[in-house]
Amino acid sequence: MVLTLLLRLALILPGYAVLRLALPDDARMEFPGVAAGAHFAAFPLLSPVGVAGYALHLPVGVLSAACVQ
Repeated sequence: MVLTLLLRLALILPGYAVLRLALPDDARMEFPGVAAGAHFAAFPLLSPVGVAGYALHLPVGVLSAACVQ
């Protein structure tokens, strides 16, 4: 459970950077709204990693490490 929480918190930072660039007004909301928007913005960043891992038949551990890096 702790690792899941850490992954969720790690996804906020790159998603927040994308959110600030794409929608600067939404980046000024309170924390729950910013966290939701940042998670939503992080998924397009992770999609190429997931597709490449699936195509190369990589184990889940490799994909998890790539997502956190």
